[in-house]
Amino acid sequence: MSDERTIAIEDLEAFCAAAFAALGVTRSNAELLAGILVEAELRGHASHGVRLVAYYAPRVKAGTINAKPKVRMLRESPVSVLVEADYGFGGIAATRALESCLIKAGTSGIGVAGVYNSSHLFIPAHYVLRAARQGYIAICSSVAQAIMSPTGGLGRVLGNNPWAYGIPVGDMDPLVLDIAPSASFAKVRMHAAEGSPLPDGWALDRDGNPTTDPQAALDGTLVPLGDHKGYGLAMVSDVLGSVLTGGDFGPDRGHEGKVGHFLLVMDPSLFMAHPDFAQRMTEYVSRIKASPRRPGADEIFYPGERAGRLEREARARGTHTLPGIVWEPMQQVAAELGICLPLQ
Repeated sequence: MSDERTIAIEDLEAFCAAAFAALGVTRSNAELLAGILVEAELRGHASHGVRLVAYYAPRVKAGTINAKPKVRMLRESPVSVLVEADYGFGGIAATRALESCLIKAGTSGIGVAGVYNSSHLFIPAHYVLRAARQGYIAICSSVAQAIMSPTGGLGRVLGNNPWAYGIPVGDMDPLVLDIAPSASFAKVRMHAAEGSPLPDGWALDRDGNPTTDPQAALDGTLVPLGDHKGYGLAMVSDVLGSVLTGGDFGPDRGHEGKVGHFLLVMDPSLFMAHPDFAQRMTEYVSRIKASPRRPGADEIFYPGERAGRLEREARARGTHTLPGIVWEPMQQVAAELGICLPLQ
């Protein structure tokens, strides 16, 4: 594919919103989804960034994702809500769930939500980051397509279900940890598109043999990180995101319209005053950053700090550079939808 191209961040977000709108998504929801993808892109998560516009466009056209879902809030209590996503974009339903959790945490100290009949929510870090920026502690997990084998197994029975945790750190960047029990399947697809090998230990081929061939991995299974540790983490996410919510946990789980999410938002003032928690978190993180460094390490970063720095620098610069592997498929989508991708 061709070389890198630069685009104004404002134009990039406008393009993503225009693409979603052209696919039938309402303007407000299109802008919401675009904002999530651009934020992920600027924070260094390219595998979960604007490239997903090209990935999801044919799925909306095929009708596997409902462009105009009627999201319903069910089984609501002062501290909880069950959300039915109507087979729409996960970003729409997860945002509704998060907003409900924030309100409940503001009045009751805690808010928890389950979502079902949803699709990919793009990146769990977005939701916990949004909560942490408002002073809350948050957890988000989502069910993914079955692409991972259990420890000792061979079949695709588990999803690479992501978990994200967000914690405010006073005036510093929130602590944001976004992890999954195996390597990112989106990154495997990027390796396949680039023609580059996978790191050792990521995947098995269809016969159960270790492989670094991304195409063989796409046809095979991902390996849980830490064996039983990643395996167990994936199972817990399945329980919270699907078994508990009434969602699908069978072989079709994780496909568009069959995804479940779990969100929890907690007010730190349940345990101590906000200023005290902010001071203690700042001291805690500062101690870690000031600890002895290995040779060659210029700085110790805590989870979310580097991503926050990247986003600030990008927004101050006002532009973002896209590799050909990202912008060329987006340009193709632009032509198909009759919109413009204003690259520099």
